[in-house]
This record gives sequence, C-alpha cells and structure tokens, in this order.
Amino acid sequence: MVEKSLPNAELAQLAQETLAKGASFKFKAKGFSMAPFIKDQDVLTISPAGKGGVGIGQAAALLRPQSGKLLVHRVIWRAKQGCLIKADNGCAADGIFPETQIIGQVTKIERNGKDVVFGLGMEKHLISFLSATGILCHLLKGLRFFRKSISFK
Repeated sequence: MVEKSLPNAELAQLAQETLAKGASFKFKAKGFSMAPFIKDQDVLTISPAGKGGVGIGQAAALLRPQSGKLLVHRVIWRAKQGCLIKADNGCAADGIFPETQIIGQVTKIERNGKDVVFGLGMEKHLISFLSATGILCHLLKGLRFFRKSISFK
C-alpha cells in the first residue's frame, strides 16, 4: 500500500472521483471532531452511499461547498432538502447538506491495525440521537473534565 499525504482539497477530489466509479476509498482521518468514535490517524474506508443515500446515524463523507474540503461527520437527521450533519465531538450542527454533497459513508474504521466496530453498528442510532439532542456534547465535556481533575497514581 502506498501512503501519501495530500492537501485536503486534493484528497477530496481523489475521494470523489474514486467513489463516483463505485470503488471504496481509504485514508487517514485528521482531527478530533469525531472522537471518541473516530480518532485522529484512524484509517477510514469510505464506500459509495448507494441509492438510498446515507442513513441517520451513519458517518458520512461530504464536501464542504465553500472550500471543497473533505469532511467526515455524522448524519443526525434527514429532510427533503438534505441531511443535517454534526461532529460527534461538537456541540453545534454543521448544517443541512444536500445529498449531492455527500459522496459516501464510513464502512470501516481501523485503529492501530485493528478494526473498530463501535459507532458503525446499531449503536450509531443512539449516538445520533444523543448528538442531535446535545446530550453527547455534555457527556464528552464531562468526561474530559473528569479525566483532567483525577490523577491516577
């Protein structure tokens, strides 16, 4: 496997072209917006969304309209005008994105050479609900505070 680092806009274009041909696309995640379910440097496999589109709870790959950058965040609601997208580790939604901007869905997460399954199964619906209601944001803030305030000896 060839490993190459690309600027986000180029990565997004390559992903879009690959997925449009019906093939899956693998890359390393950058950032912490989807932690703890997707972490920085996890290897993500993105597959085409299919005819039904990306469902609620699914981690979706999409293109930001202003920058063309690739973004992987969770679908927390679907409506006629598109999907409401939100980072698991964020307190505010990114907004509603038309289906045309969603280029695929996360079908596999690898961390340190091992598959990560939590966050992609049926629990994705619970994660989506907790995220949509703001509960997940508060839980994650509380967890970070708890970790900082307790020292393990």
